[in-house]
Amino acid sequence: MSGAVLLALLPIAAVNLYLLWWLIVRQDAQITASVLAGWLILALGSKAMRPEQALVPVWLPFLYPYVWLGLAAVLWMLMAGHQSGGRVAARFAPAAHDGLQAVMVAALLLHASLAMALLVASPLARLYVFSPSLLCLLLLACTFLVRLYQLRRGPRPLGGLFVLVVCAGLPAFVVGAARWLQAAG
Repeated sequence: MSGAVLLALLPIAAVNLYLLWWLIVRQDAQITASVLAGWLILALGSKAMRPEQALVPVWLPFLYPYVWLGLAAVLWMLMAGHQSGGRVAARFAPAAHDGLQAVMVAALLLHASLAMALLVASPLARLYVFSPSLLCLLLLACTFLVRLYQLRRGPRPLGGLFVLVVCAGLPAFVVGAARWLQAAG
């Protein structure tokens, strides 16, 4: 493998290892169940799309961990809302040192920002499929922002201004990064 391919796979491996590390450290049954269910949904969907390739359901979720985490985060949010009597906002106030919930909230914010970007610029839809490394970098950056917010604000819910800045800032960052990569390459 060339160095460029290994460099492109580095953010994808980082997201997978970061998630695995937090799943082992925290041992949260609810988030673990949602992560496994998200992987199963993505594996079944990929098997339905490519039935002739036997191993696609095994390796495809690991190549697109942001899709896997997006599905897991939605399932986690639904389980949290069901458990708290429909008050999902209470789960968006994780403890100051809870990295696993930060990953789930970051996945939700990333997908919300991508949905906002798709409303404005439809060419960004290609990035979702053809640029897993860039989106894994964005997921790691979003996780870092949520963790920084948690450490500063403590166990309070995410502020509306923070969510708006992240959801509006990530698409602008993606467009800028895509233009920079296009000019460099």
